[in-house]
Amino acid sequence: MENSILNELLEKANKGGKKTDLSKTDQNTYRNEFMKSLSQEGINEDIVSYFVKGIKCGTAGALMNWMNKLPDDKVFGTYQSVLQSKTFTDLDSVSQFRITLALCATFLCNAGRYDTVIADLMRRFVQLSRKKDGKRLTDLSKLFKAYFMDYMQDRMQLPVLSKYHFDEEYEKQLVEMLKDAVEGISPKGDNEIDRRNILRKWINANMGADTNPKTEASENTSDVKVDSLKGAPQTVVQEPTPQNVDIRGALARKLLDLAKAVSVCERENGNVHEIISEKEAEISRLKMLISKYQSQIRDLTSETGDLSKLLADCKEQLEEVTKENRELQDRVGRQSEVINVFDQDKDNSRTELLNQIATGLKNIYADYKVAENMDMTVDLGLNMRDALQDVFRKLKKMGIDIEGR
Repeated sequence: MENSILNELLEKANKGGKKTDLSKTDQNTYRNEFMKSLSQEGINEDIVSYFVKGIKCGTAGALMNWMNKLPDDKVFGTYQSVLQSKTFTDLDSVSQFRITLALCATFLCNAGRYDTVIADLMRRFVQLSRKKDGKRLTDLSKLFKAYFMDYMQDRMQLPVLSKYHFDEEYEKQLVEMLKDAVEGISPKGDNEIDRRNILRKWINANMGADTNPKTEASENTSDVKVDSLKGAPQTVVQEPTPQNVDIRGALARKLLDLAKAVSVCERENGNVHEIISEKEAEISRLKMLISKYQSQIRDLTSETGDLSKLLADCKEQLEEVTKENRELQDRVGRQSEVINVFDQDKDNSRTELLNQIATGLKNIYADYKVAENMDMTVDLGLNMRDALQDVFRKLKKMGIDIEGR
């Protein structure tokens, strides 16, 4: 199941297609959120994908803390489900090398429980540290420093390699690879110098060489001791000497009791850390949700302001249109009144004109009616002609000039 917070952080780390390191706060948020998803779902392809993509955020440590709660018989199978997943096997060899280094350094903090896991990881080192042509990776030392040396913690135990029963030739190649990786590191500061010296001692111990190699001291330290350098991780280097074997034998029971007590404390401490991690992840998730909702509120507020302005503009335009409509209605009303007056005057003028014509022709019409049934004579024809001329004259006088039209 996808995790929106992890996806947002991954998108932030790959913003613009360019990979950038997340801040410490974002890395902690990623690690805590990954731990929460891992606790809820267990190992699956999505979880392995988040694990691989967040390796720089400390997902190796989160995986080990989760595996600490598993029964012993489930540990190696769970580890294998990660490295045999399609997500992991599809990675290029350099990416696989980075992850195996980080896992190995992390599990060495609890070496006794994870010896089979550490052995399997180290069996991959030699092949993954070489290019296809068999030569060492160009960035071998850089990778080893970033994903192994920088992971060294107080509880780390650098083991005797013979305990893993590697093939003699492979163990030799492994020690040579580790030596090449460590010798190519250019440390910065006292702490990195101390860590490299510890790794040199470990490698020399497994080569059967002097177990007190020459170390580089800082300006403030004259008497260099691997387990007492100021600021250095209290890393234990196990050396294959008879004295160590005798000591382990003599103190076996006490160490067993101590290991049991430590295991109980670690389980209890792990539970507390898990609760803290879950609460921190929940706080981070809520903060991101708050930020998201605040952004939405700002957007909605801005949209509301724009809509309010648009509404005010519409109201203003409506008032202007309403005012223009009233003016047009008033103008139409006045024009209608003028037209009515004009039509009335026109009707009156026409009626008056018709009355005038009727009055002027009334006598002529009366004479016509008298002569209508009379026989036509010259005198009657002359009289009718005179009467007709009189009609045209009267019409002309009233403004109807037939001859002039």
